[in-house]
Amino acid sequence: SAALTVVSKAMKKTVVDMSVDPAKVEVIPMGVDLQGLFTPDPSVPRKTDELLFVGRLVEKKGVDFLLEAMPAVLKKHPTVRLILAGSGPMEQELRQQAEQLHLSEKVDFLGMVAQTQLPTLYQRATLAIFPFVVAKSGDQEGFGLVQVEAMGCECPVIAGDLPAIHDIITHEENSLIVESGSAQALADAIIKLLGDPDLRDRLAGEGRKRVVQKFDWDVIAGKYSQIYQGLMN
Repeated sequence: SAALTVVSKAMKKTVVDMSVDPAKVEVIPMGVDLQGLFTPDPSVPRKTDELLFVGRLVEKKGVDFLLEAMPAVLKKHPTVRLILAGSGPMEQELRQQAEQLHLSEKVDFLGMVAQTQLPTLYQRATLAIFPFVVAKSGDQEGFGLVQVEAMGCECPVIAGDLPAIHDIITHEENSLIVESGSAQALADAIIKLLGDPDLRDRLAGEGRKRVVQKFDWDVIAGKYSQIYQGLMN
């Protein structure tokens, strides 16, 4: 190939480690419709006690750690609900975990949600939480598009600390990053943001600015166009 694109700096390192010439590897993330679809909507009231996860129910998403964090969160904020939007092979296991933790009345499993319905979930949620981990197989997030979608809707984000998310998030500037695989760290961050509406608002505003500059489809298309022009020249 004359050129190769990857979606994050972490993926570039992986590809270069496979003896690919670094000079032909470009980092171009996936894009999101941040002008027509994943946008803030002042007409949708944002709740003060709704946590949202969006993604497949698989090990690398870390939803089991989010459920484990919930009892500590509920002690401080007893009205909180957790919405899980997505399906996958771990669904039954996660439902059993919720039951064992006495969370059945506090966790809603929505199943697969259509892309067009996701913005309303992000616009309504108090926080979007993506507790990413490295799976036992070594599998992990290569980018984390859901974070961009949430930030586009001005929903404050908490994410597990993996290399790929640093292309999107700057800790305490536009989102919070927590230790990956730590239910306690996750609970502490959730409690902190639930108790600090000003911090939530600041992170949400900065998050929207960040993703529009870097991940809007017009920006991404322009990057591909530059590569094509360069190769043709």
